[in-house]
Amino acid sequence: MLSTHLEARNLARAIPIIHQTPNADIYVEIDRLPNEGETISAKSGQTLAGGKGANQAVCGGKLSYPTYFWGQVGEDAHGKLITEALEGGGVQLDHLNVVSAAPTGHAVVMLQPDGQNSIIIVGGANMCCWPDNLSDEDLEVVRNAGIVLLQREIPDSVNIQVAKAARSCMVSQSFWMLGE
Repeated sequence: MLSTHLEARNLARAIPIIHQTPNADIYVEIDRLPNEGETISAKSGQTLAGGKGANQAVCGGKLSYPTYFWGQVGEDAHGKLITEALEGGGVQLDHLNVVSAAPTGHAVVMLQPDGQNSIIIVGGANMCCWPDNLSDEDLEVVRNAGIVLLQREIPDSVNIQVAKAARSCMVSQSFWMLGE
């Protein structure tokens, strides 16, 4: 647990950096999961801007908390959907990159009547096109953050650089242990 001094220091900075994944969430409502080799029809479906990180960032933005989202989307309709949702949620997008070499990440969310779900993630821009070394300018933003939220839906090499920069200035970090 952080000392009271460190907590006060981080609250005074009050700038969260959400370094996570934006995804286009493709929701389908189904009665049951399909069997191997089987095709079934969904009751309904829709595509929404999502991803854990994007959702967390919008929550911060809607609370008028200065929130910066750091991630990547493709040059496609899903990337535009996510960018518009983040902007509409009051999120700062100075560090959201649009990449042409990969589509926006997306997830297929299969919802069943009992509330259970199964999710398949397609990494897309979240998992590729990152520089080998993040710029000093980007890492300086991390060093001045109040808290940094990370997850394992971007390359570990990127998370490690961000976590080291945050730790060097005693910035609080939260790491969502999702992934392989």
